[in-house]
Amino acid sequence: MNSGRLVAIASALISLAALVIAVSEFEGIMTVIALFSLVFGSVASKRCSAKTNLFILAAAIATLACTVVSVVALGPEQMVDKDVMDKVHWFYIMGLLHAVPIVPMAFASFIIIASVTGASYNWAVVGGLSPFVALGILVPGYVLEYVFQGIGDLLDDNGYILYGLLVVTAVMLVFSWIFARFLRRNRLIVTESGIAPLDYEPEPPAPVCRLTPSQDVRERRTALAVMVLAPVALMVICWFVVTGKAPGLAAGHPEEYLVATCVLWALISLILPILRLTRLVSLPSALVGIIYANIFFYVICLTCGLYLNVSWCGDLGHVISSTIVSTIVFVAICLIQTHSPSHVTFGSVDGFCAVLFLVALSFGGIWEMMEGFTDTATGYSYMVYGATDTMGDLAADMIGVMIVTICAHVYLRNHDMAEISCRVRLGRRSFETVETD
Repeated sequence: MNSGRLVAIASALISLAALVIAVSEFEGIMTVIALFSLVFGSVASKRCSAKTNLFILAAAIATLACTVVSVVALGPEQMVDKDVMDKVHWFYIMGLLHAVPIVPMAFASFIIIASVTGASYNWAVVGGLSPFVALGILVPGYVLEYVFQGIGDLLDDNGYILYGLLVVTAVMLVFSWIFARFLRRNRLIVTESGIAPLDYEPEPPAPVCRLTPSQDVRERRTALAVMVLAPVALMVICWFVVTGKAPGLAAGHPEEYLVATCVLWALISLILPILRLTRLVSLPSALVGIIYANIFFYVICLTCGLYLNVSWCGDLGHVISSTIVSTIVFVAICLIQTHSPSHVTFGSVDGFCAVLFLVALSFGGIWEMMEGFTDTATGYSYMVYGATDTMGDLAADMIGVMIVTICAHVYLRNHDMAEISCRVRLGRRSFETVETD
């Protein structure tokens, strides 16, 4: 048995111990982190070298240590209930405890996926996507906390979630920059063989698809129509709010919140058509359509009071929103693949979908941070109604991500990523027209 396999088996056993402790104490976040570490260790035992497995071993040791510390020494009953430290400070400490094992695990995820799928990532991909991958690993932990409600300790303060997400994001931004800089300065890439030197000059990406004059005219007309009709329709909805006719007012939503929502989304609805008319960005019409459909679904449900009067409406809204965000992530990763040098590849369909799942899942956490800290800044609970609401939203987001990941896996069996990226234009040069269709 080689040293690499011994290291991987050791990390799997350490992760298993952390998993047992986390489950027995109903610590959802550390349970999920331990599960990731256990799976990584199991895969690495067959695929990765001893040097590569050091990432997995570091993640496993950190997972076990942080699990023990969080449930034995830094539990809320020892620290907060006994007034040893302020609750907000405890939130930050717990966020750091969760960040410690996630840092090596996020980097290890690229190595593990590459070892199974033949992917190859350069410094830009690793540095750019690592923070999202880290949040994607963390979010299911809060979903499991949602499942653990009624069994263990109930999460009754939304700050535990928001500050935890914030700390992990901040820590990962720093370490991602450091690791990406290390890869770039030493001309290293992440491959199925681990971290290897880039000993050749990579070929440039394929040329972009050109736009025909007829396509340009149709897209400009559509953009003009959307730029007028979308904000006007949202202002009509806002008129019902201002005149006191919107059912959402009787349901309990403050008028200023509903008005601000209508105005904000009216302004946001101008972004895509303006980008198209200025020849900066163009997205597939189907994607634009579902984005605007989701905008109106959210605004109408809110102003009609459905989010407060219909129990499943909020969850359905998050599932729909999550599928749209995940679709945007799907398109973005296709663009990264197509416009990157030849040595950058997300590997097989399985490798592509693994990255898609983790990155798309992170946006549920990012959205909850935006909602939570908006409420903190305003001093009102406009958008978040406690920890249970946030965890339920994250669970709904996870369902949407799973739907898109499955659909993407099926779609990519018979289609190429270049087909998707060809329908997206970024930058003025991509809007240059050619005479033939």
